[in-house]
Amino acid sequence: PPPHTVLQVSTSTMASRALVAGRAMLSSAVRTQMAPVCVAPTMMASRTMAIDARVVKFDSYGKPADVLSVVSETVPEDLKPSQVLVKMLAAPITVNDLARVKGYGSGGSGTGVPGSEGVARVVSTGKNVQGVAKGDLVVPAHFGVGTWRTHAIVAEEDIVKANVGDVPAELAAAAVVAPLTAERLVEDFADLAPGDVIIQNNAGSTVGQAVIQAAHARGIKTINILRHRNDWDDLVNHFNGLGATITVNDEFARSPDFAKLIADLPAPKLGLSSVG
Repeated sequence: PPPHTVLQVSTSTMASRALVAGRAMLSSAVRTQMAPVCVAPTMMASRTMAIDARVVKFDSYGKPADVLSVVSETVPEDLKPSQVLVKMLAAPITVNDLARVKGYGSGGSGTGVPGSEGVARVVSTGKNVQGVAKGDLVVPAHFGVGTWRTHAIVAEEDIVKANVGDVPAELAAAAVVAPLTAERLVEDFADLAPGDVIIQNNAGSTVGQAVIQAAHARGIKTINILRHRNDWDDLVNHFNGLGATITVNDEFARSPDFAKLIADLPAPKLGLSSVG
């Protein structure tokens, strides 16, 4: 068979690309069946010119349990002309967020607010803001916005309006990075047609599961490899529900039986590796 096109998926790089490419797609929300672990914040708003907000912060890199803390902050309602005040509705806790807290891949100061994904509602806008209005739902336009908080003041260019319809907030919060990364992987790196095959490792990741769904919607078959788990049968049933063609563990994928299992499928046109 022809050689596979093998990609080394870097979540931060591909997700950044997905955020840029996904801006045009946000007018109709990406529906995904994946349910992330989410921070669903609550708040108390004063009736003065300020809001009492809660924020998850870190003042140094380290283990999240050791360096993260929840603090109260006063967020002023007086906005500069191009600023937007938003109330966070939900923000997923992702591996990338925790890696940032630990200091991986960061050249920053070691302080900040984690969270680069989430969905928020616009509370008020500065006088020059035109792209969003009070009541709109918005998502971050780039990494590092800091979504683990109840409220935030952001620049208009930091957010993108999202029409998520009746999608629950906890799903809308994770409907940008992983699904749009999967869209770019399926669309941009091979000329795939119905009946073609994608093979991927780390298929249990959020992006991997999104790839299964994106491929299935196009009639593309997927061979999915991941580590064995105690709930293997339930996991396979879950993957089948997403549209997976074949799901095997990594040990089986190295055995002669794996070659027999996929013998009746066309040679994969696209291989995705996020393991290395």
